[in-house]
Amino acid sequence: MVSVCIPVFNFDARQLVKELHIELEKLQIEGEILVTDDCSDIHFKKLNNEVQNLEFVKYEELEKNIGRSAIRNSLAEKAQYEYLIFLDCDMKLNNEDFLKKYLEKISPDTVLVGGLSYQKERPKDEFILHWKVGKEREVKSVEQRSINPYQSFLSSNFLVPKSVFNEIKFDESLRQYGHEDTLFGLELKRLGVSILHIENPIEHTGLETANTFLFKTEKAIENLALLYSEKKIEPTKLIDTYLKINRLGIGWLVFPLLKLVELFIVKNVESTSPSLSFFDLFKLLKFRQNRTRLKESKTS
Repeated sequence: MVSVCIPVFNFDARQLVKELHIELEKLQIEGEILVTDDCSDIHFKKLNNEVQNLEFVKYEELEKNIGRSAIRNSLAEKAQYEYLIFLDCDMKLNNEDFLKKYLEKISPDTVLVGGLSYQKERPKDEFILHWKVGKEREVKSVEQRSINPYQSFLSSNFLVPKSVFNEIKFDESLRQYGHEDTLFGLELKRLGVSILHIENPIEHTGLETANTFLFKTEKAIENLALLYSEKKIEPTKLIDTYLKINRLGIGWLVFPLLKLVELFIVKNVESTSPSLSFFDLFKLLKFRQNRTRLKESKTS
């Protein structure tokens, strides 16, 4: 009936897998948990290969890293059941009925999205930026997510019929982090596949330091600029802001000014009291830089 697909890279996913396994046993349904390690460091391989001893778990280690999109496509291909639940490895279950809540809403032509949560207590200082962005930007109620259901799609916690997944799949040209879920959501929209947002959040525990989080944000914006230049996605809020600045004819002022104060912006967002407005300015500057680079590469 259901295949839970968990791609793993440099994270201890044992607790998540064990909790899912306990619930799968309790439900007494046909199911499996597929765990594929995308060439993690040996430390994490030694930890995670313990889960292969669980009855419903199929564990595999890849000899070469294939990337976020390709590994998800690979998991779907190996899954034997008609419904797929995709979860990121750095997650923690919030309740003992996580799978049951998905199964109660299951439909052969609908994608279910459960949502995210973050810890309530303030983390250590080096993780503040990621935690703040997560709590204030990623955590949304069912009502909020349902306003723009396709734009609110997140690949970290969703259920999809295998037949639907096979029509779309993740774009394997996106090897680095970022916006593979944006593209997947828009493909669902293009095909007219229904998305139902439900109250079934999973807690994102894999907080990253500000430096690492900003690096991954830059990589995500590289993907966003590329996808937009190739006309594969619709404008996001970030792109809309960039386009509005250009329409108003003030790009000549705004973007050089942002470049001038870039170090100040980075210093703020790496601090223990980061401003999300400054974080947005950081993303805007990086998007503009990538747009410029792509345009120059086309003319050279």
